[in-house]
Amino acid sequence: MKNRGIRLFFVFLICLAIMIPAKVTAQEEAAPLVTAIEVQGVKRIEPGAIRQKISQKVGEPLSGEKIASDIKKIYEMGYFDDVKAETEFFEGGIKVIFIVKEKPTIVKVDFEGNKEFDDEKLKEKITIVPGAIADVTLIQDNVAALRSFYESEGYWRVKIVPVVRRITENESSLTFMIEEGRKVRIRDIIIEGNSAISDRKIKKVMKTKEWWIFSFITKSGYYEKGQMRLDLESIRELYLDNGYLEVKVAEPVVKPTEDGKKLDIIIKVSEGPQYKVGDITFRGHRAADEKKLRELIGIKKGDIFSKGKLSEGIKKATEFYSEKGYAMASIEPGITTDEKAHTASITMNISEGDIFYIGRIEVIGNTKTL
Repeated sequence: MKNRGIRLFFVFLICLAIMIPAKVTAQEEAAPLVTAIEVQGVKRIEPGAIRQKISQKVGEPLSGEKIASDIKKIYEMGYFDDVKAETEFFEGGIKVIFIVKEKPTIVKVDFEGNKEFDDEKLKEKITIVPGAIADVTLIQDNVAALRSFYESEGYWRVKIVPVVRRITENESSLTFMIEEGRKVRIRDIIIEGNSAISDRKIKKVMKTKEWWIFSFITKSGYYEKGQMRLDLESIRELYLDNGYLEVKVAEPVVKPTEDGKKLDIIIKVSEGPQYKVGDITFRGHRAADEKKLRELIGIKKGDIFSKGKLSEGIKKATEFYSEKGYAMASIEPGITTDEKAHTASITMNISEGDIFYIGRIEVIGNTKTL
């Protein structure tokens, strides 16, 4: 389509060359001036959007290079099946007419072959909707989005073919033909970069598992992107509970086997150094003794830092405040790390709030007490 438009333009240039005398003086060799530019064929696209792509200007000499570039830029907007340029004499110069043929509008989007996920679920994953232009790039982008979703749910052998059916000259329907295939089993989960914590301990905190003989009972052994995201956070929490405050857990690399029937999942870990607890200080405590707070927090200087233990200690201290009537008490820990000494000092910022007292208790509506 694009080449046809460009060919028509060059036909125009040849005809124009015939009309201009072959022998001209230096003063006469300038191209004719463009006295008007017109856009024809638009029905749904704003002409202004097309004009923004046109570099040829009124009052400037006609430029074959600019016209060819403008045809290309208009076509690359993705809204047209064909773009061409024609000229006619106008007010002592040349009028350039850009003629476009719009692509049809998609009036219906549906799916066929989907069994595991209903239409509404799949529509959440695409951006193309009724009213969109039937643009090949847009359609293929949405095919890729659907394929990515299916793969994230373990369907790595899914096949998706978009079918555009012309309803009228200006309207078409789009159907995504889907062959879901079966879920692909996980053959192996490979942990790389770990030395402080074993593969076994890391895999224990993950819900994503390798396929085994009883997977049909446990429903495990399949890759699901959502669950893997939670598993990566669980791995990170495991390291934080063991003092590795600089740990980094990369996005998994998912590699189908050669026959495409199984998957290997590679998780790369950068552990970093192990940190110990440095100084522990308390701020804002008036209603509680610091010795009691240290006892409740349960960690001390020199211990291996543990996010889990710290969280549990803060919970106990908050409950202690509640029992004393400080129902709105809160404790926010501030962590300061020493990268050379590999220590993490903790500042307990305590906001006790006001003390609450229970006044008179009235029971209304109780006419009979057993």
